[in-house]
Amino acid sequence: MRRRVKKGFLGLIAGMLLLLGSAAAVMAADLEENLEPAAQFENRGEAFASASSSTVVQTKATTSSFTLSWGKITNAKYYNIYYRKSTSSTTDSLMMYSPSVVVNHLSANSKYYVSVKAYTSKGTLLASTGTFTCKTLPGQPGFRGKSTNHSTGKMTLYFKTPSNAAVEGYRVKYTNVKTKGNKTLTTSNLSYCYLPLKYSAYYKVEVNGYITLNGKKVYSAKRTIYLAQQPKIYKKSATKSTMTVRWNKVAGATNYSVYVSTSPNSGYKKVKTTTGTTYTKTGMKIGKSYYMYVVANRRVGSTTYKSPADYYSKFYIYYG
Repeated sequence: MRRRVKKGFLGLIAGMLLLLGSAAAVMAADLEENLEPAAQFENRGEAFASASSSTVVQTKATTSSFTLSWGKITNAKYYNIYYRKSTSSTTDSLMMYSPSVVVNHLSANSKYYVSVKAYTSKGTLLASTGTFTCKTLPGQPGFRGKSTNHSTGKMTLYFKTPSNAAVEGYRVKYTNVKTKGNKTLTTSNLSYCYLPLKYSAYYKVEVNGYITLNGKKVYSAKRTIYLAQQPKIYKKSATKSTMTVRWNKVAGATNYSVYVSTSPNSGYKKVKTTTGTTYTKTGMKIGKSYYMYVVANRRVGSTTYKSPADYYSKFYIYYG
């Protein structure tokens, strides 16, 4: 096998105007400042610099929001929450009268730089946090591809992770469609993982991305795919101008596609799709090399899954 090359009324009104005017002025001033990335928040909490032991904590995440809460600060009338996406220069803000907030209409799988400031009823800054990071939940994972390694017997599944994404890792559950036996692995590698799949069956593979909130993993919606190792192909029999090749059955495969070329790294054509496990090549010339590989296909609904096509086998007739 070789590898291919992929109050009063007036007083109340006056008070409200004073409050709104002060808040607007403070908000306008604060929006001029840059939210610069600080050390990774990691959801442990960010303390107010001038308040007594009050800490802001991210308590929840969805694909389009994050939730913050903190202890009420003495004499604080309202709070301004400033946030911007890590890849953006635009800062948005919200004003809250209670010590919690749900920030909505955000992008999935994203990091946001956040700060919270507490003000008195006169608009005087009472306390503020530093800049910390919040995350939204990833959507369903994406994949860049897969490959078989006949040397190690493992399959590599490549994740499609955007740069600067919030996702911290992946949970991968793989189930043998024949035996129903399953295993689960968790990896913090955002590029790929190795799966020790047997050659004898297709596997149902369920993948979730995750982020960590307060020391616990929070998982995205799962994505389900089906994977199988590329079948190994062997010579079964030959005549002066024909050769029959074989491969082992893959449980769960709908059929198999056979590809042939006279060049090892190009020119492959699909010559047959069969539910069997043999193929006979006719019209072969003595001393000429032929290259073949097999792909195992599995049809699920309207989707056809295919095993990798990383290896070819070389065959030739060498007697007259």
